[in-house]
Amino acid sequence: MYFKTRILAIIILLSHIVYAQNETDGIIKNGLIFSEVCLNNVAPNTNWLEVFNPTDKALTLARFRLSHVKTINMLPDSIQKKGGIVIKPGDYLLIAATKNINELFGKKLIVLSGLANLLKGGFFALSTQNLSEADIDILRYGNPSKSEKVLSFAGKSVVGYSKDGYSISRYFEKYGSGVKIFGLFESIQTPGSTNKKKP
Repeated sequence: MYFKTRILAIIILLSHIVYAQNETDGIIKNGLIFSEVCLNNVAPNTNWLEVFNPTDKALTLARFRLSHVKTINMLPDSIQKKGGIVIKPGDYLLIAATKNINELFGKKLIVLSGLANLLKGGFFALSTQNLSEADIDILRYGNPSKSEKVLSFAGKSVVGYSKDGYSISRYFEKYGSGVKIFGLFESIQTPGSTNKKKP
């Protein structure tokens, strides 16, 4: 009963809910994670998020949302009808404001125009079909005060705007069947591959 109540609370949180801070608490995830982000306040139509499967099994991205959009799941209907989109072990998926990023890097892509209309701060959230706490990933962005509601779950890291040609990546290490996430670092854009540099 506690487990179901906790998951329900997380779902409610996700439905209600430029600075760079690093988390130091080592958040543990056993599912898909946001691994790299590029947010451009000058050209927001170039915004993109990289989703990575760090586990040794195929996982299905079943839900994605932005904190300021009331729709709990923003994935296209065609993907939702299939129950989500499968990401193989060690593979990546890009969520971008336009298809331009795919033309540049040629990776698997979901286009969500809402990604070009971000507020001054908030969070991105994703989950697999399981919906356990370790299978949900939340990444904060912009003004930290705008995403304080998810601080205890998402950690202290807050993604800021990227310089031209650069992005913000998360530093993580293998931990059991998943990963432990430690912080953020700036690097050149590498959507579809892992940045190895430590923060």
